[in-house]
Amino acid sequence: MKILIADGHHVVADALGSMFGALASVSYSLPEAYAVLEKQGRIETCLLDLRMPGMNDDRLISQFMALSGRRPVMLMAGSANLSEIKWAEAKGFSAFLPKTLSGPAFLGAVRDVQINRQADAGWFGSFMAPKVQDVDSLSPRELDIINLLKLGITNKEIAAIAEVSPETVKSHLKTLRTKLGANTRTGLVVKAIEQGYIRG
Repeated sequence: MKILIADGHHVVADALGSMFGALASVSYSLPEAYAVLEKQGRIETCLLDLRMPGMNDDRLISQFMALSGRRPVMLMAGSANLSEIKWAEAKGFSAFLPKTLSGPAFLGAVRDVQINRQADAGWFGSFMAPKVQDVDSLSPRELDIINLLKLGITNKEIAAIAEVSPETVKSHLKTLRTKLGANTRTGLVVKAIEQGYIRG
Protein backbone atom coordinates (compact mmCIF):
# COMPACT_ATOMS: atom_id res chain seq x y z
CA MET A 1 0.00 0.00 0.00
CA LYS A 2 1.79 3.17 -1.22
CA ILE A 3 1.84 6.06 1.28
CA LEU A 4 2.53 9.74 0.64
CA ILE A 5 4.41 11.39 3.53
CA ALA A 6 4.78 15.18 3.65
CA ASP A 7 6.59 17.03 6.43
CA GLY A 8 8.30 20.42 6.40
CA HIS A 9 11.18 19.07 8.49
CA HIS A 10 13.32 17.05 6.08
CA VAL A 11 14.78 14.89 8.86
CA VAL A 12 11.31 13.91 10.10
CA ALA A 13 9.98 13.30 6.58
CA ASP A 14 13.01 11.17 5.64
CA ALA A 15 12.83 9.22 8.92
CA LEU A 16 9.15 8.45 8.34
CA GLY A 17 9.95 7.53 4.76
CA SER A 18 12.58 5.06 6.01
CA MET A 19 10.11 3.62 8.51
CA PHE A 20 7.65 2.80 5.72
CA GLY A 21 10.43 1.78 3.31
CA ALA A 22 9.71 1.22 -0.37
CA LEU A 23 6.03 1.96 0.20
CA ALA A 24 6.74 5.64 0.91
CA SER A 25 6.84 8.69 -1.33
CA VAL A 26 8.27 11.72 0.55
CA SER A 27 7.54 15.44 0.09
CA TYR A 28 8.43 18.53 2.14
CA SER A 29 5.46 20.87 1.57
CA LEU A 30 1.78 20.71 0.69
CA PRO A 31 2.31 21.95 -2.90
CA GLU A 32 4.93 19.19 -3.42
CA ALA A 33 2.58 16.61 -1.91
CA TYR A 34 -0.23 17.78 -4.20
CA ALA A 35 2.00 17.40 -7.26
CA VAL A 36 3.02 13.87 -6.19
CA LEU A 37 -0.60 12.84 -5.53
CA GLU A 38 -1.61 14.22 -8.92
CA LYS A 39 1.09 12.23 -10.76
CA GLN A 40 1.12 8.98 -8.80
CA GLY A 41 -2.25 7.29 -8.97
CA ARG A 42 -1.05 4.31 -6.91
CA ILE A 43 -0.90 6.25 -3.64
CA GLU A 44 -3.53 4.92 -1.23
CA THR A 45 -2.82 6.87 1.98
CA CYS A 46 -1.55 10.38 2.77
CA LEU A 47 0.20 11.57 5.92
CA LEU A 48 0.59 15.35 6.26
CA ASP A 49 2.40 17.50 8.84
CA LEU A 50 0.02 20.10 10.28
CA ARG A 51 2.63 22.87 10.29
CA MET A 52 4.53 22.33 7.04
CA PRO A 53 4.62 24.96 4.27
CA GLY A 54 1.28 25.28 2.48
CA MET A 55 -0.91 24.13 5.37
CA ASN A 56 -2.15 27.68 5.94
CA ASP A 57 -3.63 27.77 2.41
CA ASP A 58 -7.27 26.67 2.81
CA ARG A 59 -7.84 26.62 -0.95
CA LEU A 60 -4.90 24.26 -1.53
CA ILE A 61 -5.98 22.04 1.37
CA SER A 62 -9.48 21.78 -0.14
CA GLN A 63 -7.98 20.91 -3.54
CA PHE A 64 -5.75 18.28 -1.95
CA MET A 65 -8.68 16.71 -0.10
CA ALA A 66 -10.78 16.68 -3.28
CA LEU A 67 -7.94 15.05 -5.23
CA SER A 68 -7.41 12.44 -2.51
CA GLY A 69 -10.99 11.27 -2.94
CA ARG A 70 -11.65 8.24 -0.73
CA ARG A 71 -8.02 7.81 0.32
CA PRO A 72 -7.39 8.28 4.06
CA VAL A 73 -5.59 11.59 4.69
CA MET A 74 -4.04 11.82 8.15
CA LEU A 75 -2.55 14.81 9.95
CA MET A 76 0.39 14.61 12.33
CA ALA A 77 1.83 17.13 14.79
CA GLY A 78 4.01 17.37 17.87
CA SER A 79 1.17 19.10 19.70
CA ALA A 80 -2.30 20.40 18.91
CA ASN A 81 -5.04 22.45 20.49
CA LEU A 82 -8.76 21.76 20.47
CA SER A 83 -9.49 24.29 17.74
CA GLU A 84 -6.94 22.62 15.44
CA ILE A 85 -8.49 19.21 16.03
CA LYS A 86 -11.97 20.58 15.29
CA TRP A 87 -10.60 22.28 12.16
CA ALA A 88 -9.07 18.98 11.02
CA GLU A 89 -12.34 17.13 11.56
CA ALA A 90 -14.26 19.81 9.63
CA LYS A 91 -11.80 19.56 6.73
CA GLY A 92 -12.41 15.81 6.50
CA PHE A 93 -9.04 14.47 7.64
CA SER A 94 -9.20 10.83 8.68
CA ALA A 95 -7.05 11.11 11.82
CA PHE A 96 -4.78 13.35 13.85
CA LEU A 97 -1.66 11.48 14.99
CA PRO A 98 0.83 12.79 17.57
CA LYS A 99 4.49 12.64 16.51
CA THR A 100 5.30 11.59 20.06
CA LEU A 101 4.20 8.00 19.35
CA SER A 102 6.91 5.35 19.25
CA GLY A 103 7.76 3.92 15.82
CA PRO A 104 5.71 0.71 16.21
CA ALA A 105 2.75 2.62 17.70
CA PHE A 106 2.86 5.16 14.86
CA LEU A 107 2.90 2.39 12.24
CA GLY A 108 0.04 0.69 14.07
CA ALA A 109 -1.99 3.89 14.12
CA VAL A 110 -1.52 4.43 10.39
CA ARG A 111 -2.46 0.83 9.60
CA ASP A 112 -5.51 1.09 11.87
CA VAL A 113 -6.77 4.16 10.00
CA GLN A 114 -5.98 2.52 6.64
CA ILE A 115 -8.16 -0.43 7.59
CA ASN A 116 -11.00 1.59 9.12
CA ARG A 117 -10.79 4.52 6.65
CA GLN A 118 -11.80 6.79 9.53
CA ALA A 119 -10.68 7.30 13.10
CA ASP A 120 -13.03 4.68 14.48
CA ALA A 121 -10.43 3.37 16.93
CA GLY A 122 -9.85 6.74 18.56
CA TRP A 123 -7.10 8.33 16.49
CA PHE A 124 -8.68 11.79 16.69
CA GLY A 125 -9.62 14.12 19.53
CA SER A 126 -9.97 11.42 22.18
CA PHE A 127 -6.48 10.09 21.38
CA MET A 128 -4.92 13.55 21.51
CA ALA A 129 -6.90 14.78 24.53
CA PRO A 130 -4.20 14.21 27.17
CA LYS A 131 -1.73 16.28 25.16
CA VAL A 132 -4.09 19.03 24.01
CA GLN A 133 -3.67 22.59 25.21
CA ASP A 134 -7.08 24.19 25.63
CA VAL A 135 -6.99 27.40 23.60
CA ASP A 136 -9.17 29.04 26.25
CA SER A 137 -6.30 28.83 28.76
CA LEU A 138 -4.88 32.00 27.15
CA SER A 139 -7.17 35.01 27.37
CA PRO A 140 -7.97 37.08 24.24
CA ARG A 141 -5.73 39.87 25.61
CA GLU A 142 -2.87 37.39 26.18
CA LEU A 143 -3.27 36.14 22.61
CA ASP A 144 -3.06 39.76 21.42
CA ILE A 145 0.11 40.31 23.46
CA ILE A 146 1.81 37.14 22.21
CA ASN A 147 0.97 38.01 18.58
CA LEU A 148 2.49 41.46 19.08
CA LEU A 149 5.50 39.91 20.81
CA LYS A 150 6.03 37.80 17.69
CA LEU A 151 6.71 41.02 15.76
CA GLY A 152 9.85 41.60 17.83
CA ILE A 153 8.75 44.97 19.17
CA THR A 154 9.39 46.45 22.62
CA ASN A 155 7.03 46.42 25.61
CA LYS A 156 6.46 50.13 25.09
CA GLU A 157 5.44 49.57 21.45
CA ILE A 158 3.19 46.65 22.43
CA ALA A 159 1.56 48.86 25.08
CA ALA A 160 0.91 51.62 22.53
CA ILE A 161 -0.68 49.25 20.01
CA ALA A 162 -2.72 47.37 22.63
CA GLU A 163 -3.68 50.65 24.33
CA VAL A 164 -2.51 49.52 27.76
CA SER A 165 0.30 50.64 30.05
CA PRO A 166 3.81 49.13 29.80
CA GLU A 167 3.27 47.79 33.34
CA THR A 168 0.19 45.90 32.11
CA VAL A 169 2.27 44.39 29.29
CA LYS A 170 4.88 43.28 31.83
CA SER A 171 2.14 41.71 33.93
CA HIS A 172 0.77 39.80 30.93
CA LEU A 173 4.25 38.60 30.00
CA LYS A 174 4.80 37.34 33.54
CA THR A 175 1.54 35.36 33.36
CA LEU A 176 2.44 34.06 29.89
CA ARG A 177 5.82 32.83 31.17
CA THR A 178 4.00 30.73 33.76
CA LYS A 179 1.31 29.42 31.37
CA LEU A 180 3.64 28.62 28.47
CA GLY A 181 6.67 27.50 30.47
CA ALA A 182 9.22 29.84 28.88
CA ASN A 183 11.41 32.57 30.34
CA THR A 184 12.54 34.56 27.28
CA ARG A 185 10.56 36.58 24.75
CA THR A 186 11.67 34.29 21.93
CA GLY A 187 10.87 31.26 24.05
CA LEU A 188 7.34 32.53 24.66
CA VAL A 189 6.73 32.91 20.93
CA VAL A 190 8.19 29.47 20.17
CA LYS A 191 6.06 27.82 22.88
CA ALA A 192 2.93 29.65 21.68
CA ILE A 193 3.53 28.36 18.14
CA GLU A 194 4.34 24.82 19.31
CA GLN A 195 1.19 24.68 21.44
CA GLY A 196 -1.00 25.96 18.62
CA TYR A 197 -2.00 29.32 20.10
CA ILE A 198 -0.54 31.30 17.19
CA ARG A 199 0.66 30.53 13.69
CA GLY A 200 4.39 30.49 12.96
